[in-house]
Amino acid sequence: FAEAWGNLALLYDRIGKISEARKAFDKAYKLQPDLCNLAINLGCFELNHGNPEAALRAIKAGLEYYPENPRLKELFEAAGKNRDENYN
Repeated sequence: FAEAWGNLALLYDRIGKISEARKAFDKAYKLQPDLCNLAINLGCFELNHGNPEAALRAIKAGLEYYPENPRLKELFEAAGKNRDENYN
């Protein structure tokens, strides 16, 4: 069911229902926090909505389970740069 909630979150985001998307991501994480795609999608979602700190939290959580995942590593770097740009 976690994957379904994650997919629903993406659909909500696509139609502009950001609050509902966050709630769906939260439900997905509560069900199965070790899904790699969930960490990637939530990280991208938060980056796209100007929340680099939240993106970093999601990506770090994913890296705990998948430390060698190239997409998570790439997103981690992007989120860090985005955060640094917001503070400068």
